Amino acid sequence: PHRTIFTDEQLEALEGLFQETKYPDVGTREQLARKVHLREEKVEVWFKNRRAKWRRQKRSSSEESENSQKW
Repeated sequence: PHRTIFTDEQLEALEGLFQETKYPDVGTREQLARKVHLREEKVEVWFKNRRAKWRRQKRSSSEESENSQKW
């Protein structure tokens, strides 16, 4: 299975929706998929991966703020 290469336009739309909601429902995903010419499955997987990345970033930034308070 090859990786999907997203265009800038697709990423902009995906990121924009991610800022609004981390868990878009299937209707919302289908709407976005049609708009940027992707399959809904690709949108779903992108959101799953993006949430994982977001959680990692959240975790590392909270560790940083904890560490900066321990002086």
